Order: sequence, then structure tokens, then C-alpha cells
Amino acid sequence: MIEIMIVKLGTIGLDIAKYTFHLFSVNKMGRLIKKKQLKRKQVLAYFAKLEPCLIAMEACGGANYWARELIALGHEVKLIAPQYVKPFVKGNKNDFNDAEGITEAAHDQICDLCRSDALSNKIFRIFTANVSV
Repeated sequence: MIEIMIVKLGTIGLDIAKYTFHLFSVNKMGRLIKKKQLKRKQVLAYFAKLEPCLIAMEACGGANYWARELIALGHEVKLIAPQYVKPFVKGNKNDFNDAEGITEAAHDQICDLCRSDALSNKIFRIFTANVSV
């Protein structure tokens, strides 16, 4: 009898670019599950099919847009400043190595300081703007 094992995703490191996105997904134990390249049009459809998980991205100009879209799909998003990601990138500079470095930086305790939740920040700004001192 063949047993089918469903592997739950722990963290996905997403390296975003202009046309192609690279993801590196690991389970809760930190073992590689999948490396995948996606085109811009495929990103939201791909993540809509996944169970909610932690998605880590390097903070850049387009990261806030993708964070809002992924949060709307039910995922938890963590934006990490580039200076925290660089020490975790192994080997030569390429997109898959960057995605792996982002995944590893997401688990580092120092990077919890730069955690960003786009919707929470937006709600906080709206709330504080309406409160008069």
C-alpha cells in the first residue's frame, strides 16, 4: 500500500524581479521542498492554490505591492531589509541563491526586528490619523 504524505510548507523565500520570480520553499524542519521559477502572471494563481504560510521577500520597491496581494490571499508576509539577507546568500549571485538566502534570513532572530505586515501598518496609520491629541 502506498502512503501519500502531505507536506506542509513552512516558509517560502520569494525573490521578485521584473519578469520572473524565483521561490525557494522549505518545510517546518527547514528542508527544501521545491525550487520554482514563476512568470509575473503566474504568481498570484500559484499562491492562491497554497495553504497559508510564511512568505519572506527582500524589501524593495515592488515588495509592498506583492505583500498586500499575498496577505489578501491569507498568507503571512515578512519583508526583510537587503542588508539582513546578504549574509545568508551562498555561492554565486543568482536568483535561486537569493531566494534561499531570503528563506534563511526569515528564520534568523535578528530579522524579526524588520518584520512588516502591510495591512497592519495601513490600519495603524488610518487609526492614528483619526485620533486627535
